[in-house]
Order: sequence, then C-alpha cells, then structure tokens
Amino acid sequence: MKRHLMYLLLLFIASLSVNAQTITLNTGGTKLSGYHIILPCEYKNLPVVDVRIAGKNYRFLFDTGAITSIGEKIINELKLEPVDRMNVMDAEGRSDSLYVYSLPEIFLGGVAFNDIPALQMKEGELNRCLAYDGVIGSNLLRNSIVRFSYPDNTIEIADNPQSFNLKQKYAQKMMVHSFQSSPFIKTVLRDRRTANVELLFDSGMSGLFDLSLRHFYLFCDNKVFSDIVQEGKGRLVYTFSGIASDTVLYRLRIPRLEIGKSKYENVQINTTVHDDSRIGIQWLKYGIATLDYKNEKFYFEPYPETTTNLFSKKFPLSPIPQGNKLTVGAIWDESLNDKISVGDQILSIDDINFENMDECELFVSDFNFDEKDSCLFKIRDKQGNIKKIQIDKE
Repeated sequence: MKRHLMYLLLLFIASLSVNAQTITLNTGGTKLSGYHIILPCEYKNLPVVDVRIAGKNYRFLFDTGAITSIGEKIINELKLEPVDRMNVMDAEGRSDSLYVYSLPEIFLGGVAFNDIPALQMKEGELNRCLAYDGVIGSNLLRNSIVRFSYPDNTIEIADNPQSFNLKQKYAQKMMVHSFQSSPFIKTVLRDRRTANVELLFDSGMSGLFDLSLRHFYLFCDNKVFSDIVQEGKGRLVYTFSGIASDTVLYRLRIPRLEIGKSKYENVQINTTVHDDSRIGIQWLKYGIATLDYKNEKFYFEPYPETTTNLFSKKFPLSPIPQGNKLTVGAIWDESLNDKISVGDQILSIDDINFENMDECELFVSDFNFDEKDSCLFKIRDKQGNIKKIQIDKE
C-alpha cells in the first residue's frame, strides 16, 4: 500500500448519546444462511465497495469503526422518513443531532440485508472527494465473519467461520460494542514497562496506529514509555464537524508491539484526540485480518515475507488539506518554528505544485511523500511571504 501525501482519517463518532426515545442500532439483517460474499474493494485511500439499493448501484465506505450511514442522495431517492433522532458528539466534544433511518434493503454481493438502522451521513470532504454515498458499519456486520485481504483487493463476508481457513493459533478475543457492534481487540505494548491497550479495529482509518491522549497520559503516569520521539502541535484529523482544532500531538516509537501471535519492533505511534485508540488499514500490509463478530474472535495471520521491524524516519512536518489549500497540519521539530507555522500554505513540495489543485485533488493526491529522505517545501505564510525550505527526515 502506498503512503499518500496525508492521512485521510475518518473520525466519524467518538461518543454517542441517544435521545429520550432510546433505540438500538443492532437490529435488522439477512434471512439468508450459508452466504459467502466476495466483494472487490478499492484500498487506495480507504476501503470502498459497491452495493445495490432499489436496483441502483452505489459506493459505500467499508468502515468497521462507524455506524451504517446513508447520504442525502439515497434518502431522497428512496423517500425515506426518519424513525428517530440521535445526539452525536465528535472527538472534540462538538455535538449535532442526526436522523436515523431504517434502510429497507441493501445488497452486498447477491445477499440482501433488510431493515438496517442507518444514520444520516454528514456531507464533507471525505465522502465527496472519495465519491461514496454511504457507509457499511459494524451494526450491519454484527452477525457475520469479515475478512480483509489487501493483496487480493477483496473483503469477504460469511455467516459461518468454516467458510475460511481460520487457524486457531492466530485467534484472540474480540470485544463487540453493545450499542453499535464496533470491534475492539487487546494489544500489548512493551517498552520500559508492559501495557495492555484496547484498540478499535477501524477500517475507516487510513493510518497504522493511533493512541488516544487518554491512554497516552495514563501510560505516561505509569512510566510505560522510555522515549517520546517528538512532541508537536497542530491539527491532523477531520471530524464530522470539520477539521479539528490545534492540540498537542506526540510521536512515539514503541520497541515492541504484539497483536495476537504477531510481534513488531520499532512501531511508530501517533496520538489522537479520538476517545479510542485504534489500528487502521495499514496493518493490512502485514497480514490478513478476520473479524468474527458472531463468536467475538479476531484473527490476524501475518504474511511470512513481510518485515517485523517497522522503523522509519519521518518528516518533522505533516501536511493536511484545508479547502483548496494544502497547509502545514503539524510541526514536530521546534527548530522549524521560526521558519513555518501551523496553517501556513504549502505551495509545492519538490516539483509537485499544489497551488492550483482543488480540494478533491489534494485529498486523493498520490504523491509519495514518505518515500523521500529530503524535500524542498515552498511555503506561503499568513502574511503572504513566500519562502523555500529544505526539510530532511529525522
């Protein structure tokens, strides 16, 4: 998988509170038994699959960290009426009220899932630029077994674990959220001390591992970490309310991380304002992940040929798009503070000009930022001054 110019993080809902008409999202499903669906999947930025609703084809983000959701296009075409309303809160505590609909029928492959609770999808840069009409969330998947295979560009869904050649030595317990069936697994961090952390398996996150600030401060208090690689400040995530506010950010390098039987060294971890620590689809470069919602088991079978040492140098600057501008999202090296600031516009990196790109071109740009050891950044600061700065990885 290529590392793209920026992380495209979908922080859809950090916490939920339901109004007086309490509902559950774990209803509906399929009447078919013995199904085994193989969905072609685009893993380029985030996993997107084709579905069929009322005889029409649509593109849906496949997001295990989210609730099944539908956009205004589907709501209007099906003339759906809301069945309830939910108060939702994003990772920064900003609240909104969204309608809940009952989706009469949605086909994945040739299998119909009926009467699925679906949240009103907020329109934003992610769904507009990646051109998806809705989200397949864990509440739809809760009675299935789901396998992600990056080399095959597929997602498989079945109702029987025997449909897959699952090896029990790779199995571990998976906790399933009682309200929306989000899947959580336990991971071991081994540094100065050993820490267990519960992680959301979030296929709607394009990164590797994000550690919540809640867990980060707890582990710091217990002297788990031997080395905080870098401390910075900036905004690197999107919530349903838009780009997040500036906050303190940390980069850590963990000597060893264990997922089930798999052990990885020198794993770089970023902190996030999201309530949950999470692993994203970059892990799919290292093995096949299978989520058995029915039996609450998670399998991660590593590819034998992939490296277990994940050490890599990083640039002390992280870009993020804001509207039709590419901006400095975070600065990780204090020595850059007298040269650039968070929010400055990045006009170009080496010979790639971003000044005339629209916001969707910026979101899906395939400039391979992390493959270079040094880049020439052309920056316009908030006063309109233009400067060129050579920045090396650290």
